[in-house]
Parts: sequence; C-alpha cells; structure tokens
Amino acid sequence: MQVSKLMQASMCDETKPLLDIEGLAYIGKIGKLSIHVCGKNKKYIVIETVEGQRLCSPCADEDVISLSVKMIEHYSKSAKLVSS
Repeated sequence: MQVSKLMQASMCDETKPLLDIEGLAYIGKIGKLSIHVCGKNKKYIVIETVEGQRLCSPCADEDVISLSVKMIEHYSKSAKLVSS
C-alpha cells in the first residue's frame, strides 16, 4: 500500500534527512523505527525519538532506505553499549 505525501506528513512531526536520523541513532536518541512504502520501489523511515517526537525521512529508493536502516540499527546498538 502506498502512502501519500499528505498521509506521511500527518504521521510525522517533522521530515529530516537520512543523515540527521542516523545521527540521532549515533547518540542513542531513537526509540522505535518503522519503514513505510511511498511509491514503486520507494520507502521512507519513521522514527520515534526517546523524547516522543515522530520524525520521517524523505521518500527514497528501497536500497538507500535498507542501508540507512542497517546503519541506524548498528548505531543504536553501539550507543546502548557505550551508555551502559
């Protein structure tokens, strides 16, 4: 199911570049992550920060989103190890 830009905007408090979202993961600020379809072979990421803010990435190719999700997961795990 495709998500329109209007629906995407209503799900998120703000749209941030993937690099900014990866940066939040690096400092341990991501609570939840989900992936949504926004077009043919296109997806975007929705995260919820530990403060409760919902942020979306721009719609991008599946390969780009897949790589970014791997980086976010890696950074989030690393941040948890450092903080404990």
